[in-house]
Amino acid sequence: MARKAPFPETVGSAEMAKLLGVTTRRLTQLVKEGVLVKEGRGSFSVCECIQAFTDFKVRTSVEQAAPSAAEKVHQRIEQILARKLARDDRELISLEEAIDAFEDISGQFLVCLSGLPSRLGRNDLQERRRIEKILDVERERLSGSFTKRALALRAGVAAFEADEEDDA
Repeated sequence: MARKAPFPETVGSAEMAKLLGVTTRRLTQLVKEGVLVKEGRGSFSVCECIQAFTDFKVRTSVEQAAPSAAEKVHQRIEQILARKLARDDRELISLEEAIDAFEDISGQFLVCLSGLPSRLGRNDLQERRRIEKILDVERERLSGSFTKRALALRAGVAAFEADEEDDA
């Protein structure tokens, strides 16, 4: 077998362009951009230029893949506008507004329960007291549950996870 001649350390513009897979015009642009460095007039170091060109290609592909700061700002603005529109269309409400509505409704419900004994046991005082005792227990349970869920909403915890007593 014949021995191949060693690859030269430096090559001319045409050979370097061919090695990199670019035109001689693009090679000149890469030199002007500072990506590649000439060794001398029309002479390029093979190892240095291939390494520099590879680094350049990797860097540009990563830059193109990663969103720019302007794109991130644009995405954030879109999110803010979408939330604002959802609020304006009443598809989204603030947490405070939701908690206020929850507390108002639960308070009205508990007041409604308080009035039931007098309405149900008008003529029978003993029956009225029996109903009051039952409803007092339920009012306390519901009040505790409503308070617990309101606090969970404020803390950002899932407010409607099943309680142990709800599983029974």
